[in-house]
Amino acid sequence: MRLLSSCAWTTVAVASIASGARASAVALLTEGMTIPGTSETLTTISVGFSNSQSIEPPYVSRSTGALSTSILTNNASSPRMIWGRSSSSSSFGSLLTPGNNTDSFAAQTAYLGGSILAYSRQFSANTDQRTYRGGTEIAKRGDPAPGGGFYNFATGSKGNDGSVAVFYSATSTTAFGTSSGAGIFQNDGVSTTRIIGSGDSVSGAIGGGSIPLSGSGAVSVNFRVAGTGTTVHYITGGTTSSSSVIFKNGQILTSNGLPIQQGGLVGGGDGTETWDSLTNDTWNISNNGNWIVAADSNADSSIDDLLIVNGNVVTREGTTVDGTQLTGISSVGINDDGDYVFVSNDKLFINQSVLLSVGDAVTLADGSSATLANFLSSTGALSMTNRNSLNEVTIYFHGRTGGTTASFPDSLFAITTVIPEPTSAALLVAGGMVLIRRRRV
Repeated sequence: MRLLSSCAWTTVAVASIASGARASAVALLTEGMTIPGTSETLTTISVGFSNSQSIEPPYVSRSTGALSTSILTNNASSPRMIWGRSSSSSSFGSLLTPGNNTDSFAAQTAYLGGSILAYSRQFSANTDQRTYRGGTEIAKRGDPAPGGGFYNFATGSKGNDGSVAVFYSATSTTAFGTSSGAGIFQNDGVSTTRIIGSGDSVSGAIGGGSIPLSGSGAVSVNFRVAGTGTTVHYITGGTTSSSSVIFKNGQILTSNGLPIQQGGLVGGGDGTETWDSLTNDTWNISNNGNWIVAADSNADSSIDDLLIVNGNVVTREGTTVDGTQLTGISSVGINDDGDYVFVSNDKLFINQSVLLSVGDAVTLADGSSATLANFLSSTGALSMTNRNSLNEVTIYFHGRTGGTTASFPDSLFAITTVIPEPTSAALLVAGGMVLIRRRRV
């Protein structure tokens, strides 16, 4: 990494909210709790095919409030469960259990339209992975994949905010062969098609024109997807023969007018810094196509993360936002209204204001109080709803209380805040402050 020679970033003047005015985030799930309606104890939140898989944010429908996530219980005969609800007004409970202690679900699931569950499953032979839309199998490892090759690891189940199941799979040239490519696929209840993958081109490259994706990293397993009805918007990173890119719906994204492509000049940077490898960065997308990316440049590691929203750099690491100097950007989210959230320096920000900090009081699922010890965000995404009629949004995140090591309990939290009316917010920003009211959920 090199030091940034000159930087146009200045302190963002926003008003912080007195700690006494902050509402506690409320846990929907806390490890160690008894799962309502059962005698089982929750042991692990967001567990996938293996108990050590990284944390995946819950699927949350922006329109209905449906929610789903994969968990692990102490039930010796059937420990894994997909848990959630069909709408914001329905009760939480078990959506699906595998039936024995060797089969498992991927951490990534989607509750399409509040009635159709999309999920991936691994059976007792760990080479047997399958993906489902409802109770119908739509992909299986070793089967031919649309667009060429064979599914070699059908997983990463997600869905839009409508009726389409979307999943990732590595691909191979022969059944059960070595993975040589990757793709994102969709199923609308009628057929499965490939959205994009190895060999497909993305447009908007440096110098104009298109470049083909290639290799097993052609698309990232940590892709994000949104959209309503049968419309699918996706955002992901991927590799070409010579660089990595971040793209949405087949188009390389831009930062202040320049492509977000490895080795390319950073639009909105210092004028000389370039993009570093982009395959492990973080991104998210909303139903109407709003997008957010946190990506690395080749600047010094203390200032190399840039946050881009809909093509414009809104802040970067090292900048002071709401009294906090940003150190790394580990998670991001965005909604249809253009509100965005991110985690940096042990704080959860919404737009340009701190919403929650490590050290704040939170409420666990049993109603008891605890202190937030850290945000768990290893796959880099946050789930956030659209504004409701009261201009409220709810953000869902994983956090740990009591301490930072794995011996302390993890929780799935929700926190709701009110976004100021646009005209009011504009006036406040012009006056050098942003005020956000919060309420407890």
